[in-house]
Amino acid sequence: MTAALIAFPPPPLPALDAAGALAELAAAGAPIPPNLAADELRFAALRARLARGETVLTEGALDLMPEGFGFLRSPNDDFAPTAADPYVSVAQVRALNLKPGQWLRGPLRPPRGGEKFLALAHVDAANGAAPARLTFAARTPVLAHTPLALPTDEPWRTLAALTPWRRGHRVQVVAADDAPRARWLADLARALATANPGSRVVVCLLDQTPEDLAAAKRALAGVAETVGTTFDAGAERHVALAELALARCQREVEAGHDVALLFDALPTLTLAMQRSIPSSGRWLAPGLDAQSSLPGKRLFAAARACAEGGSLTVIATTLASASEPLRAAIAAEFDGRSNSVAAIAGDGRGGARLQPTGCRIRPEDDARSPAERAAAEALRPRATPTG
Repeated sequence: MTAALIAFPPPPLPALDAAGALAELAAAGAPIPPNLAADELRFAALRARLARGETVLTEGALDLMPEGFGFLRSPNDDFAPTAADPYVSVAQVRALNLKPGQWLRGPLRPPRGGEKFLALAHVDAANGAAPARLTFAARTPVLAHTPLALPTDEPWRTLAALTPWRRGHRVQVVAADDAPRARWLADLARALATANPGSRVVVCLLDQTPEDLAAAKRALAGVAETVGTTFDAGAERHVALAELALARCQREVEAGHDVALLFDALPTLTLAMQRSIPSSGRWLAPGLDAQSSLPGKRLFAAARACAEGGSLTVIATTLASASEPLRAAIAAEFDGRSNSVAAIAGDGRGGARLQPTGCRIRPEDDARSPAERAAAEALRPRATPTG
């Protein structure tokens, strides 16, 4: 079946959680082995539905394996592999020229023969699958000119005055050690979604505490697609999530949409890459391989406004303290690469406050009139940090 361009954002299918899966199995009188994980319960419930002859639709972001096949990963599971993820065959990938991060929807089929996984029977819809679609890499980056709006209340009014963002900008958020970065990014995501109703907002948080990640997801439910990893995840998991989240955003840009990716944090991704790759023999600093910064650079450099339509804005956090050689080497890899810089610090009450003196925009990206620039500079020294 030919894939069609789905609506943006795609209407979500009802999610099946572990409690719902357990209730389904109990109501059907199916035997339930003890000590099943949540994803194993979902797998059993979905397989029971298919055994009853029901049509079961599924959807998710395509995660391609080196062998050419893939699986649909769910943002409800932070794009992590689970037992309930549908298998996508090599033939389907090749026939539709599917790319990592594409959001696919279609009916499930049960495992056949010796197969272990549920499978995608066929693709009913795939975002960005228009026949004349240009790949993200083939699109022409241009100087961003369309404003990315922020609400008119504080602290966003001050931030917009000091660093007026455009769709397609790279924004570096320099955070003090005591700044709750995830909470500030969640507030920013809500602000962007409110002020830019036609745009998509994706939040990717690495190396979080479980309660902070859960709080961000609750705060952004129905507002932004929020995925993350907790600090007990392996280094490879941090890198894999960042790469799939970026691919997901790129596929939306290929479909002609404006996307904002809010990411925490570039140093975390760099250190995770450092721990997951063999040494190349070249070093940025003692203990920091030269290849370790590449995933962070790819993510940050992906921000662009495209001449062919669509844009990707990347708002990524870094750490203000660079006194340690390792931190300083990581910071040097990203300094001077952004269109604008924002600075935040802790407010002493568990929140974050904007630091106006640390906010700036690259001169060639500053489209303000001389009067607007003068008004912003007059605001800077007397702006009261608020959060």
